[in-house]
Amino acid sequence: MKKHKFKRFKKNVKQNMWFFFKNLNEERNIFTHLTDDEKIILYKTAKNLNKNKPLIVEIGSYLGSSTCFLAAGLRGKNGMLYCIDTWKNDAMTEGERDTYSEFCDNTKKYQNQIKMLRGYSNEVVDQIKYLNKPITLLFIDGNHSYEATKKDWDNYSLLMERDSIVIFHDISWAEGVNRVIHENIKNRAKKIFELKNMIGYNLNDVFWRNLRTDKIKLEYINCDLCGKEKYNLKYSKPDSWLWVDDTEFNIVQCKRCGLAFLNPRPTLESMIFYYPSSTYYDHRKDEDSIKRYRIQIKFLSKLSNQKVLDLGCARGDFLIELKKKYPNIKLVGVDSNSNYVNSKDIEFYDRLLMDCKFYDNEFDLITSWAVLEHVHTPGKYFEEISRILKPGGKFIFLVTNFDSLYSRIGFWEDIPRHVYFFSRKTLKKYAKKFNFKLSKIYYNDEIFDGRGLNSFEFLLGKLFGIKWLNLKNKNFSRIQRVIKNFGEKADKIIFKKHWESKMCLSGIIIVEFTKND
Repeated sequence: MKKHKFKRFKKNVKQNMWFFFKNLNEERNIFTHLTDDEKIILYKTAKNLNKNKPLIVEIGSYLGSSTCFLAAGLRGKNGMLYCIDTWKNDAMTEGERDTYSEFCDNTKKYQNQIKMLRGYSNEVVDQIKYLNKPITLLFIDGNHSYEATKKDWDNYSLLMERDSIVIFHDISWAEGVNRVIHENIKNRAKKIFELKNMIGYNLNDVFWRNLRTDKIKLEYINCDLCGKEKYNLKYSKPDSWLWVDDTEFNIVQCKRCGLAFLNPRPTLESMIFYYPSSTYYDHRKDEDSIKRYRIQIKFLSKLSNQKVLDLGCARGDFLIELKKKYPNIKLVGVDSNSNYVNSKDIEFYDRLLMDCKFYDNEFDLITSWAVLEHVHTPGKYFEEISRILKPGGKFIFLVTNFDSLYSRIGFWEDIPRHVYFFSRKTLKKYAKKFNFKLSKIYYNDEIFDGRGLNSFEFLLGKLFGIKWLNLKNKNFSRIQRVIKNFGEKADKIIFKKHWESKMCLSGIIIVEFTKND
């Protein structure tokens, strides 16, 4: 987020007026309860969002004045503004009337940048969830009662990304709005501006750390493969990558079919706290990534005019590399957590696979690299892939191998972002259930390193009382430090060569399903 120089706007009203007349004269004349300074701040805040394709949500659009200034700031960013209102004027002092057509007339200049959701904010929140995109800027200016404002905050704050912005209006008189700010935001987030009747906060890392404690919810589930609820605990592990919190999650294994999974696990809505921001994808065009994509291509048969779908395509860089080798193929990318791809050759869908509405038997080849271990319902994905893949078509995917030192002793599974853990046995059962044949399986360390590094370090550490919090805080007794160093050296010697892949024990497997005729 660029630094906002909001004080400059407050001090120079004449300059503000000149700004309106020169650039946004029509928008300025729309009837509103916003002041000139407030309009400019909305414009500048939207303009200064340093994110490609930002998502802005406005609760309470009235006649469209605030909408126009937010949309004007979005120009050139390929973003979208969702406007939520009943347009019945039921929360306004001047009395009820239908203002929808007036809103549409006032905002027609920005019709390609805005989408209207007509209804109460608590009724349409699922439509925002359905987008599967984090909110970059939230402007709350709807019903100002405490109950309504609190509900807006509770419903929409979980859909916001790190370093996002929330703006509240009518703080000078609306006690309910001020109470929500005081209870949920004031001492947690960074204030970026304050006017007499409007305030804005940056939801930085400090805010998210404080919010997680209250908002993260866990759920118990049955086995995705066989539906049974009896399982054995295999081990427990915290989020040792981001250390969002110190929760140790249970990895269990179904007693009936052998599928391993996280139980309990964060709900789908809570998973947003365990992923970094959307910049997670932005490093995938580097030299190492290009090398990895070229290795992935080696696992595919020769292509000519086929239609190829990549599930979890991120920015589409693997498909771009594939197109270089096979220029006549048709490319489709799906990723609900990405908002754009780096090539116009890719037909891109920024939603869940099941929501793309592809035709039966549409694709010749479907690929997915390190995705299925992240999804909450892998069975639904296998079912949908079986439907849209042509008979004889290939589904080639990479997952971690639960039957490995990598997964069970070296603790390399990315908990809690990995929620399912597959093996040859369970993948054969999925294949049979969804009309596939498991035609090939490769135990391979070339794409990602599947060695069991850390195995001896963890085994010895357990004997000498080293806990996960010791590792997080780097707090060890003298003997624990000696044992840890010895384990690290032993791991480097024992796992110097990739002997596990030759023995079909690598922690990384590339699997080929063929759809039955």
